[in-house]
Amino acid sequence: MPQRQHFFCEFLLGGQRTIVIWYNGSPDGLLVKEDGRLASFASQTQGRAYAESLAIAIEAQAPTAYDLDALERWSRQPLEEQIDCERFLDAWNMLNDVAASVDNGSSFIAADAIMNAIYEKMFRGANLLRPPGGEIYEPAWTEDEIQAVGKLFGLGIQVLRGALSA
Repeated sequence: MPQRQHFFCEFLLGGQRTIVIWYNGSPDGLLVKEDGRLASFASQTQGRAYAESLAIAIEAQAPTAYDLDALERWSRQPLEEQIDCERFLDAWNMLNDVAASVDNGSSFIAADAIMNAIYEKMFRGANLLRPPGGEIYEPAWTEDEIQAVGKLFGLGIQVLRGALSA
């Protein structure tokens, strides 16, 4: 079984930058403290010290940043023309990993489970598997789909806030 790799991620939420440690594997997830909340830090230095105390190596690359303040604003007033499939897909996957890692994530996981068709549309819209020179897929979104994604992101951010609070 391959060993997990650990990476820093940076969340911008509530106007504050927070460092967390994400890992790949089966399943992917985030490091969680004994109290069930995410291990979160004000700096990479603090995060690295915590990881070292657990004998975990952090991969040497810049943290992936998630502007969750912008996502939260969109979720409150979701507009089709502001949908960025690649950025939204990244956020959706991260919120799913957060929810799967913490005790209070079941509401997001349940909501996410019934949105497979919308997720697939978002994935296709990110054009990650498009061959060079291939046709770009630009999804047409229904108002119901837009509202569903907005509600899901709002719920995911609520779960994240609970997982970060002290």
